[in-house]
Amino acid sequence: MKLNKEFERFYKQVEHISGLEFDMPYRELEFFGVTHKATVKITPTAYCLVQLNELPFFVLTLDTIEVASLERVQHGLRLFDLTFVLKDLTKPVVQITNIPQREHLETIEEWLDECDILYYPNPKNFQWKQIMKTVNADPVGFFEEIGGWPGILDTELSDEDEEGDDDENFEINSDYDEDEDSYEYEDEEEFDNEYADNFDEYEDDEDGIDWEELDKKAEREDRERAKNRKKKGDGYDSDDELHYSEPKRKRQRYR
Repeated sequence: MKLNKEFERFYKQVEHISGLEFDMPYRELEFFGVTHKATVKITPTAYCLVQLNELPFFVLTLDTIEVASLERVQHGLRLFDLTFVLKDLTKPVVQITNIPQREHLETIEEWLDECDILYYPNPKNFQWKQIMKTVNADPVGFFEEIGGWPGILDTELSDEDEEGDDDENFEINSDYDEDEDSYEYEDEEEFDNEYADNFDEYEDDEDGIDWEELDKKAEREDRERAKNRKKKGDGYDSDDELHYSEPKRKRQRYR
């Protein structure tokens, strides 16, 4: 406690004499993450993001940050990663991994907002080496053709572009299906007309037949045969008059 008071008195004197301002840590914003290999406590300050408890130390000046990417942010995952792209695009990105999502996600988002640092939450990780290689190969094309960082990191904007492409493809496919359907309809209509013509021709063939007249004719023939058997003594039975067979009718077709 005495050492802390002595240090406080020291930095206040330095600030008064030199005009320098010492940066103060925000303990309420501290979070845990991996900056090198082990999990450490990381502390935001007014001008920096620091880890000064274990070697190697970690210091990131906020003024050097271009954009931040919150990665692996999705329901069901316990940890997420935080990637900082620097304004000097020739330098590699700075990453803090395995940050507990439930405890620190909202706090970090609020801190980034207060520091006016643009950030994008994403459900996946990015291949930063390949991205930075593309950016440095053609910086102008990256911002004009791809749309800059929103074109890569803003997943909602990317989804809208994909939906727009799907809608255009859908319209093309719809025109194709419409032509195909009209072609099938024409074939079906030709088939129906051909079937109707054949059925009408069949009905014309059947118009000359009177089935009632055929039945009476068959009955008369059966009676004549019965009388002939009676005259010849062939064991005529009067019930034979009732047993006559109807002529077989031609099976009709129906639509």
